[in-house]
Amino acid sequence: NDKDYTQLTLLNDSDNCVLGYGTYANNIGNLNLYGYNINLTSKTAIKGNKAYTNTSDKRLKYDIRNIADELVAVWYEIIPKQFRWREINSDDGKVHFGIIAQDLIRAMEKHGLDYRDYGFISKFTLGENSTEEYLAVTYDYYNMLTAMAVRKYSVKLSQMENSLNEITAKLNACFNNDIETKVIQRV
Repeated sequence: NDKDYTQLTLLNDSDNCVLGYGTYANNIGNLNLYGYNINLTSKTAIKGNKAYTNTSDKRLKYDIRNIADELVAVWYEIIPKQFRWREINSDDGKVHFGIIAQDLIRAMEKHGLDYRDYGFISKFTLGENSTEEYLAVTYDYYNMLTAMAVRKYSVKLSQMENSLNEITAKLNACFNNDIETKVIQRV
């Protein structure tokens, strides 16, 4: 396609792809594997036959708390969009889906949250000589908020189901004349 292509593929001992990184333009994208700063930009992909794994050991974390209700409220406001990438990021013309970082920032601000306090959004440039910053969304965080929203919804749904069962039982008892009714006269 008349474009330069750079490929980096890391293999394990069995020659299975652990991480593949490619870009169609030289000097776009950064990879700092040992420092975990993988800034993949412009026509890139992480490929492999294994799932991506995050370090999650409790001993490596501090200030562990439940996800704040305000963050779950942000999740309810974020509406994924469909879009096409501009030439600078992809010229495949296909429709893609995702979150718009600026929408996420506005929703967080609406709930009194500063996006810079969270690892949800990061900034990057398109190349070493570029000064214009772009925004990226960490979808793992969005997935965690999705899990919390589903969990909260499941609790509410369970409560509503229990209430509905109680009402149904009372109505069935009334229709089956299993409930003694008394007429009270007012004086």
